[in-house]
Amino acid sequence: MNEKLRRQDDKKIDELANMVALHLQDSTAVRKELNTKIDNNEKNHSDDIKDVKDSLKLILEQTTKHNGRMTKVEAWKNVMIGGLAVLTVIVLPLLGWALTQLVNVDSRVQAGTRTAIEAYNLTLKDIK
Repeated sequence: MNEKLRRQDDKKIDELANMVALHLQDSTAVRKELNTKIDNNEKNHSDDIKDVKDSLKLILEQTTKHNGRMTKVEAWKNVMIGGLAVLTVIVLPLLGWALTQLVNVDSRVQAGTRTAIEAYNLTLKDIK
């Protein structure tokens, strides 16, 4: 009985060994096929990859060249915005105040004259 079980175990071990050997052969074939496809892919697309790298280098060069100009434009824009802010916050209110003072000169002169007349109790006869 033990001999019979041993033979069955040996048979199963041999079957497993054959399955592993077949699997290894299949995986080796798959590996070879994948390596071949990868090599062919690299050969077929190496020029494309080189073109992309060259394009990226050109883009980097152009970006570097224009970066200084853009910074100058942005600085000029910031100066203009700052100038407009100063003009809006400081100069325009001062101009508005000066204009109202000029416009109100007549009314202030009239008010001052009235105050003087009332303070000294002057009449029109006294003024003439």
